[in-house]
Amino acid sequence: MDITSLINDLERLGYYKYTADEKINVLKKECLEGGYAFGWEETCRDFHADAEDLAEGGISLFLTEIEPFLSKQGIRLADIKESFDERGSTIEINGKRSVIYDQQELKHKDIWSLATSRTIEIINELLASTNERAYILYGGNDQRVIFLTSAMFELIQVTTLIEEIEKPLSLEQFNATLS
Repeated sequence: MDITSLINDLERLGYYKYTADEKINVLKKECLEGGYAFGWEETCRDFHADAEDLAEGGISLFLTEIEPFLSKQGIRLADIKESFDERGSTIEINGKRSVIYDQQELKHKDIWSLATSRTIEIINELLASTNERAYILYGGNDQRVIFLTSAMFELIQVTTLIEEIEKPLSLEQFNATLS
């Protein structure tokens, strides 16, 4: 299926504004050839976010990877402390501590999904003063996080140019799949 119009509409909405100008046309061509509308890391919006890694103490590393994007939004991550052991997982960012999962949840919940959900919730709280949000694509070891404005997300949700499985989920949509 030809996704040219989707790629062009995303560009019009500012999807490539963090991409180096000299890379945009090459990146768009690769998106069209590969059929993947989001352009991977080169867009500075699309990041690998392995759910297993997030659940096993990898949130601070993921935050380091997305820090350039957050910085462009005026968000500074001055101090990150993560704890992961048999009692659960927590993360402290700029002095605010968040529980990713506790010992009880560790025994009875899907911690990969729980860690994903709570990580995205934290990121979106950090982004609250911006028009960007984190969205989840795929899952498990292939999981990706894509940063979009609400206009970009709505465009993707209504398009028929990509399959439903290729559309990122909002935190609410993702959490609904867990119930």
